[in-house]
This record gives sequence, C-alpha cells and structure tokens, in this order.
Amino acid sequence: MKLETEATNVGSLVFAVNGERFELSSVDPSTTLIEFLRYQTRFKSVKLGCGEGGCGACVVLLSKYDPILEQVDDFTVTSCLTLLCSVNGCSITTSDGFGNSKDGFHPIHERFSGFHASQCGFCTPGICVSLFSALVNAEKTSLPDPSPGFSKLTASEAEVATVGHLCRCTGYRTIADACKSFAADVDIEDLGLNSFWKKGDSKEVSISRLPGYVRNNKISTFPEFLKGEIRSAMRLDSKKYSWYNPVSVDELQSLLKTVAAKNGTRVKLVVGDTGKGYYKETEQYDVYINLSYLPELSGIWRNQNEIEIGAAVTISKAIEALKEENNAEVHSKGETVFKKLAAHMEKIASKFLRNTASVGGNLVLAQRKSFPSDIATVLLAVDSLVKIKTGTGLEKLSLEEFLGRPPLDSESVLLSVTVTNRNLMNNSSSKTDAKLVFETYRAAPRPLGNALPYLNAAFLAEVSRSKSANGIMLNNCRLAFGAYGTKHAIRARKVEEYLDGKKLTVGVLYEALMLVNATVKPEDGTSSPAYRTGLATGFLFRFLSLLTETGTNSYDVWLDGYDITSMSEAKQNHEHFDHVKPRTLFSSGKQVFEVGEEYRPVGEPITKSGAAIQASGETVYVDDIPSPPNCLYGAFIYSTKPLARVKGVEFKSKSIPNGVIGLISFKDIPEAGENIGSQFFFGIEPLFADEITRCAGQTIAIVVADTQKHADMAAKLAVVHYDTENLEAPVLSVEDAVKISSFFEVPPIVYPKQVGDFSKGMAEGDHKILSAKIILGSQYYFYMETQTALAIPDEDNCMVCKTNCSSKSAMRAPGEVQGSFIAEAVIEHVAATLSMDVDSVRQINFHTYNSLNLFYEHSSGEFVEYTLASIWDKLEISSRFKERFDMANEFNKHNVWQKRGISRVPCVMEVRVGPSPGKMGILRDGSIVVEVGGVEIGQGLWTKVKQMAAYALSLIKCGGSEELLEKVRVIQCDTLSLIQGGLTAGSTTSEASCEAVRLCCKILVDRLSPLNERLQQQMGSINWEMLIQQASLQNVNLSASSYFVPEPSSSSYLNYGAAVSEVEVNLLTGETTILRSDIIYDCGKSLNPAVDLGQIEGAFVQGIGFFMFEEYLANEDGLVVVEGPLTYKIPTIDTIPRQFNVEVLNSGHHQNHVLSSKASGEPPLLLATSVHCATRAAIKEARRQLFSWKGIERTETAFQLPIPATMPVVKELCGLDMVESYLQWKMKKEGIL
Repeated sequence: MKLETEATNVGSLVFAVNGERFELSSVDPSTTLIEFLRYQTRFKSVKLGCGEGGCGACVVLLSKYDPILEQVDDFTVTSCLTLLCSVNGCSITTSDGFGNSKDGFHPIHERFSGFHASQCGFCTPGICVSLFSALVNAEKTSLPDPSPGFSKLTASEAEVATVGHLCRCTGYRTIADACKSFAADVDIEDLGLNSFWKKGDSKEVSISRLPGYVRNNKISTFPEFLKGEIRSAMRLDSKKYSWYNPVSVDELQSLLKTVAAKNGTRVKLVVGDTGKGYYKETEQYDVYINLSYLPELSGIWRNQNEIEIGAAVTISKAIEALKEENNAEVHSKGETVFKKLAAHMEKIASKFLRNTASVGGNLVLAQRKSFPSDIATVLLAVDSLVKIKTGTGLEKLSLEEFLGRPPLDSESVLLSVTVTNRNLMNNSSSKTDAKLVFETYRAAPRPLGNALPYLNAAFLAEVSRSKSANGIMLNNCRLAFGAYGTKHAIRARKVEEYLDGKKLTVGVLYEALMLVNATVKPEDGTSSPAYRTGLATGFLFRFLSLLTETGTNSYDVWLDGYDITSMSEAKQNHEHFDHVKPRTLFSSGKQVFEVGEEYRPVGEPITKSGAAIQASGETVYVDDIPSPPNCLYGAFIYSTKPLARVKGVEFKSKSIPNGVIGLISFKDIPEAGENIGSQFFFGIEPLFADEITRCAGQTIAIVVADTQKHADMAAKLAVVHYDTENLEAPVLSVEDAVKISSFFEVPPIVYPKQVGDFSKGMAEGDHKILSAKIILGSQYYFYMETQTALAIPDEDNCMVCKTNCSSKSAMRAPGEVQGSFIAEAVIEHVAATLSMDVDSVRQINFHTYNSLNLFYEHSSGEFVEYTLASIWDKLEISSRFKERFDMANEFNKHNVWQKRGISRVPCVMEVRVGPSPGKMGILRDGSIVVEVGGVEIGQGLWTKVKQMAAYALSLIKCGGSEELLEKVRVIQCDTLSLIQGGLTAGSTTSEASCEAVRLCCKILVDRLSPLNERLQQQMGSINWEMLIQQASLQNVNLSASSYFVPEPSSSSYLNYGAAVSEVEVNLLTGETTILRSDIIYDCGKSLNPAVDLGQIEGAFVQGIGFFMFEEYLANEDGLVVVEGPLTYKIPTIDTIPRQFNVEVLNSGHHQNHVLSSKASGEPPLLLATSVHCATRAAIKEARRQLFSWKGIERTETAFQLPIPATMPVVKELCGLDMVESYLQWKMKKEGIL
C-alpha cells in the first residue's frame, strides 16, 4: 500500500551476511531475518526452534556502524523475531560465518567439540554466536590484556553469555566448561573432561593445549564496503505492503495521519517487534513504520541527577546508560537507584531479546495489553515521568498516570521516560542520619531471567534512626507491585500512607502486610493467586527487615534471625558449616571415570562424531535440506475439543489465506488407503480424526500452502466448528477414568509379576498406611529440533522420506521414573509416619542381590554384577553425606527464611536389548562405511559404532590396523538398505548397534585373515591399504551384513546408580536452589566415557525438569496450553546444580554384555528423584518451624509434594501465611497480642 509522504524512497534494502552483500528491492515487511537466511541464502546454521525468541537456536550477531563515532556496535539478536527490513545497513554474522569446515573452525567450535558440549547440536550454533559476541565485546573494554591464549572475559561473564539459551541434551555443564576455557581468570585444571588432555596426563595442563585463541586476529564483523551505504531514511513500497523509516516525529505523525485517513489500513509501529513472540500474532499489516531512526525516541539524555531514555532505546542500551551514570556518580551513602534498576533489568528476558526490545515498547505493551512488565514496576517506584507527543502538542505525565490511562490514539507517540537517581545527598531532608534505600524484587522460575515473574516489586523509602522514638523511622515510601495478574503495575498507596512517619515495629510491619494482602489481589483466572499475594507480603517483609540496619552500606543481607529490631542477632556467620560458598559461577564439579585399555579405541573418551560441524551449524537437519522445485508445505490443524463431532473447517477471514492450496483430512484418504498415523503396543493411532475427535490436540487436517509461513499462518487462522449433541462427556482425568473403568488393554507381558503375599504382609504389620495419594505430572519432550518431514516422490511413485518425528506417547524413561518416584514417596511416607530418618528407612528397605533376584529373575545377572551396595557406600564417603547432613541441620537451626535439605537415593532400572541390523563395506582405498539400524539423535551412537568398527577390524594384525578410527564413516540407513531397522529407544540402541557392527567385522576379519597371512609370508609386512587393495583385486567380498538378536538369557539386565542432592529453599518465594549433586553410575565398561558422562548429566538435568520445573498444563477441554519456552520451563544453566560431580563406575566384566558395557541414556534420569526428596526435607524443616510459631504440636509430618515442585507448590507447603504467622508469634512473645 503506497502512502504519499516526505520519506526518501531508497527503494532497496542493503545489508551483509557473513561478509557478503545483499540488496533487495522487493520485500514483504513481515519477513523475518531467519526466513531470509534459511530460505534465500546458503547459511543454514541459524535454526528455527520456538519462533518466540525464547530458546536461542536462531541467535545471530548483528553489527551496526556509527559513522560519527566511527565504531561498530556488535550484539546478538533473535532472527526469528527480527524483521528483515530492520537490518538495513547492518551486518549479520552466523556461526558458520566466523568458522567452518572449509575455511577452518573457530576456536569456539573446536572447544565446544573438545569439551563434549554438543549432543543433538540443534542449539549449539546459537550458543556459539552468543559466546562469540561476548568475546568480541570484551576486546572493546579497557581491561588489561590477559595472558596469551585467553580473552578479557571472566569465567562468570563467559557463563552468563549462555543465559537464555535452552539445551535439552547436555545438562549445560559441558557448555559452561567450553565457555569458561576462554576466561582470563579460569583455572584450566578445574575444567571438565575434554579431548585436549587426558586424565592423569603427565604433561603440564596449560592454555597451550587448547585450540589457540588469538585476540588480535579479529574477525571483521562489519565489512568496509557497507560503511559507505549507511542510510537512515528508507521506504519500500509495493502494491500490498509498505515499510517506512521516518527520521523525525513530525514525519511520523504525518504518516500516521495519512494512514488514519485510509479506512481499513492496518499499521504497525515497530522497534524490535519482540512482542509478537509473546502474543503469537497472526494478523497481517499493510504498513510498517520503524521508530528506530527517530532522534526524539532513540536518544539518551543526562541532566544533573536524572536520565531521560528514548522510547525506542533498547533495554540493553538503557542498562548500559544506567550503569554508566551510576559509575559516574560516587556517593558516600548506599547504592544509587540507577545501579539497582540496571541489575533488575538484566533479569528481563534474555540478552538477545534485550538487545532489540525497546523500553517504550515494553511500557506500551504493559499499558495496552497488560503485559507483565518488570520495567513498569521498577520505574514506577522511583516516580518516573513519561513524555508523549500528541496530535496537539507535548504532554508530560507520571508513569503511574500513563499506565492508568486508555491506550494512546493513532496520532500519539511515547517519546521517552525520565528516571531520577534519588540519592539522599540531593534530597531535601532535615535528618542528617537518614538514608534513601531502594530495592527491587522478582520471583520467577529462573533466577537470571528468560522467564516472566510470578510477581515483581520495587520499594523506595527514606530511613532514619530516631533517638526520641528509639527506633527506625520511615518516610516517603514508594511501594510498587506488578506482574501478579492485574491490568498493570500499581503503587500500594494505602500501605505507603500507613508506613509514612511510622516507627518500624513488629506491629507496624504486621499491619502493613495485612494492607498488602488486601491490595495485591490477582484478577480471576490468574494462576496461583494466593501464592502471588504471599510473594508481595514476603517481599515487603524482606525490604522492611533490611531497613533496620541503617548503619550498613550493604543491603544484600536480609533477616535471618528472629528480632525485627535487632539485626545484630540476625547477622550470623555460618561459614563454619556452610560448605557451599557464595559465588557467581553457576556450575562446577568433577568427572571421575576410567579409560578402558582392553578394546581400544573402544573405551576411550573420544569426541563425538560431527561435534565441530554441529557447533559451526553445518550439520544438515531435515529442515536444512533444500526444498525441491514446486515443493508444497503443510501445517497441522488440531482439535480444540475432545469427543466432539467435526462439522467443518473454515478460516477467520472467511476467505482462503494467501498461498493456501487446500486442506487434507481423513476424507481425502483414497479408498484403498488407511487412516493410520502409527501403530504400537496399544493399537493404531489414526493420522486424522474422523467424524469425532478423540481428544483435544488431535490432528483434524493438514493445510497445504506454497510456503511454510503461509501454511503456518493459515493453520492459526483456521476455525473448526464442532457439535457435541448426543455425545458422552469426555474423560479428562485419571480419577474420572478410574471411576468408569476406562483402561487400556495392557499386554500381559507388560505387567510385573507379583512378589510375596501382600495381604499377609499387611496383616502382620505393626503400623499400616492403608492409602495415600501421589500426584504425578507429565513431561513434554521439548525437542529443540521441531518435528519436520520431507517427502520426495520419485519416478516410480515411491516416496523417499527423511524424517525426525517426535514421539507422541513416551518421554525419556517412561513409566520407570514414575515408578521410581512412587517407591521413594512410600519410603518418605513411612519415615514420616514412624518419625524416623528417611535415610534409615531407605537402608532397611535396600535391595540386596537376593531381593532383586525375586523381582528381576532374568535380569539380575551374576552376583559379581550387583554393584548397588558398593555404589551406595562409596557415594556416602565421596559426597560426605553424613557430614553434610549434619551441616544442613545446623544451617536450619540458624536460618529462619532459608532451609536446606539433603537426600540420597538409589536407582535400579531394568533395560532390554532389542534386535539390531548392521551393514559394513570397505572401499578400495581402505576407508570403511557403516550403516546401523539405530538413529543418531545426539546420544553418541555413531561415535561408539565407529569405535567398535575400528576395534573389531583391528583384530586383523597388519600395519595401521590399530589406527582405523579416522577411516570409519557412519551413514544413516534407510528402510530399503536396512529393512529391519528396529527402534531407537530404551537406552540400549548403542550397544545393540555396536554388536551388530562387531558381527559384521567378524565376517570381514574371517574373510581377510587368510589373505593377510599369505601376504605377510610373501612380503614380510603389509599395511591396511595394501591389504584392502589386494583383497579387491582378488575378488574378496568386502561387504558384510548382520542382524544381531540377543539371546533370551542376556536380552535384559539391571542398571545401578545412586545420587546425593542438597537444595536450599527460600521460604518467602518457594525458590529452590540445587546446591550440589553427586552421582555414581555403573556403566560396566563404558564404550565411551565422554559420551556416557554426557548422557548421565543430560538425563539427570532432564529429570530435574520433570521433578521441579516442567508444568504440563491443559485447559478444561484437555487441550495442552503449554507449547513453547514462554510457558513451558525446562532447566537452564542457572537452575542446574551449582556443584555437579559425576563418577562413571567401571565395574569390570559383565557376562553377555556388549564388551561388558551397560546403558547410560535413561536410568540416570531416575536419580533426579534425589532433588525432589531433598526439597521435601527442606520443606519439612520449614513446616516444623511454622507449626512451632502457630503453637501446633505435630509428630505426624507426612505431606504430599506434587510433581513438579514449582515455586508456588513449595511456597504453599512451607506456608503461604508464614510471614504473618512469624509476626503473630513475635507479637505474642512481646505481649502485643
């Protein structure tokens, strides 16, 4: 749509990608940067994960040149949200842009590979870009030059660079080590397992052993040719869409008036356009107006003790300005407001979102759409002002007034927000000893951001010590609360009025909290409303507790003791029993393992195959395969109703959306075809719903379009019409299913056999627990690579299908983790009922070899294979369990608002080895090609297969036969090459595939050995290449295939492990911090300790997600409502154990196992139960304290801790009224009540 304006019609978009110039004259303004990169360039390292800006897979480096300052600004952005038109004059750098297999890998790629920091690899390029950005920007600082080989980054900064990135595989520890290897202050010897030096290496471990990082050898992020093409004004017009870069507010308002005059024109004002990630916009606009080039909106102005921030300034730039202003002003009393504001803003979203999201956009969303803004809350507490340009002039008003007024009209624009650094030295006050105290708070699932808060708050108060009143006096209070399920952030005026001029006493504090309780009321429909109100009282309690120590310059300590008016009792030194020292790093730990020598190279911790090209982004996933000509794209339309009759599907616009070819449903299946999506143990799963949907979320149809974007948009615009007349009510809970006996027909083989006489045992028991309720949540697989399939018809109507489809029925260790948790819950319940120590009850009920024989007659193996008892005892010593148990108890005695718990749990899991095919060929040059039935999904399958092939062929004793590893190449099979492919599941695919390869090798060794002997007799010696050449000339069959079928006696076995975890619970928020986890896991003789360690750590952290974070929520129709990173929270680098120690036990020979190895993929997930049990122990201490305040005598402490144990769940069990109960107890003690 063309508009007549004053804008200069540049007519083209000019930018660079990895140093290459691109110029586009016709662009759909809604096109995102990732769409251009993936579909119109060869740079596929940028991955599309969530499309919401919440996972980091699509992160790229964006560089802008400032011709005035003659400097380049480099920062990361999410290419899935960044509009292509907004990168005019910019340079983009992707992971394969600063290193690749052709031009040479960057040290980042090599170190990620060497530190085993990649498994599936989908997230890895984005993380590498963020680290690259951190390295580039660190070199711009004035910090002293570090030693050669290091960067200016600190270890803490290197880890922080990865915050916001999601990884579902590794458990993050290896990623942290790879990043920290660049840090100037890192202790190289503290870094974890890597391929650059070996365990017990006699050579000195130093930076020289790592891939060299040369600071002066900088990669140019902004090409010289682009500096001459910098333009601010730009206008792109087409018949359908327009994009404008106005350069003044007057020009902007002229544009807006023109748009308003054209009825039906849809206009969008953009800066970073990050809001569409949160609101999942489907609307298409006619006119896009970029506000980034408006001087009135993009500047930062400083005036005495205040700073004015333009509305188009990014949050990151605002943080930098606040920090700079803070550093420029050195005050003798306390910290400045600016510093606290900056610190809080650094917890908003993630770095790559803050780099594009604007301050003004955040505030406008808070005003218009009730966005749970942190910025609105913290700025509200410091009396910030906003400036608005209206159609009639300039308007200044308080932020509070702005949030409360109706949305701006079409001609009005938010220009700026002004923040004052309210320091008492510049404040008019007669109290010479008074201080101004400012604090901000937020409670969120992740400590460092990338998660919206349950509630945020900011408090400002003038504090003085009054001799006449003999206490602490409060004045000029500012109390702001937000993000708790209300229209916008508010000032708690009644509470402020009550506190002003008051002496701070227990009674005053109690009354203030009661007022907060009445003020902070979430709207109907808000999740966990009581929890959010409890957070508000907890935060104010914490703040007012701080104010009792006006003599200190640090407000980072808070009330740990009982006396609200005597912090001297609260400030205790717990160092003698606190073994977890405060630190900024998220992850530390050690890895213990033994390298096998018997079957080399099997047993060596070699780097996973293809890890370096995963880091550079050159690995080809299904969505990276170029689409063939005339390719069509599909997107599913899902049911939103269970048990409903589908009457029809139409689109919201009543007309067919752009690019749509048609809809495909069960009605389109040919007569001879069948409606089968998958078939497994429980029968057929239909591809499409037929006349009646079976559940919400079932596929109804596929919309087919000319592009994936058009297909996705059309699917979102689809409206399904239902009819539920004369249909039964749906069954939406386990309880309802039990009531009406709605059960699957479970095959008898799946049922466990009964051991012992249950009735007799219950009759003979001295104590009986007749029933208990255990609540178990579900877990979403949340693969980083989303489901993608490409089907290409060939000339004889065959279909070559390349697919990576996520399971719709099973998550890692399905059923096993639930059963394991139920067993531990029984132990916990028994211990609580009998008032016994949980660990003692576990010891009494510990599995012996004989008891395991009863339950697992065919899997328990020989007695020498039973290692559970030795693991248990060894872990007690290595983890210092008993000592730390006593230390946790001592900590709990001295800390009121933080409690610690520690727990030790064992793991026994049966795994079954299934059949697996293998195929091998040796080419004439001596290289080896291998195919196996298992699919490499990041678990290191191909790496282990390569090792097995190299070992098994080395039995041919000839020159070079011991160095065959680099000659082995594993390729993915298809259903024609290996018809009986089998399953990639159950943790045993690697060993089964390795055994299939070993059998192939045995066939080839038997064929080649006679020839090898003859040639050696004739020539004296012969190398591998010569042997293969001669074998080829003499027509020896150099290919072999096998089908490994395990013997019934060895088709299953038991895995053993144990873990100790220690947690700390914040009783005011319910936040749980995992202080330390120690794991010992029996891998038999590990085929590859590096791969198995990665599997153990990754499974354990995935288990932490299941037990602590991941809420799989559905609406009243059973439709899952959490489907992306904004609503579904998997673990992140700041939520893993702060100290993470893992030992891979080499338990020696295991009869009938593949080279004595054991599985590592799923069993370690069960060990995360230790985190849940430790949390329960901490909660138990909190409840004991709460009951004592309430005067309740309880010996019975059994309680249910649901899964996941999220912050609201933990806080509710600790006591939503804990603060009030404490104050009531204090007042009774002082005779006030």
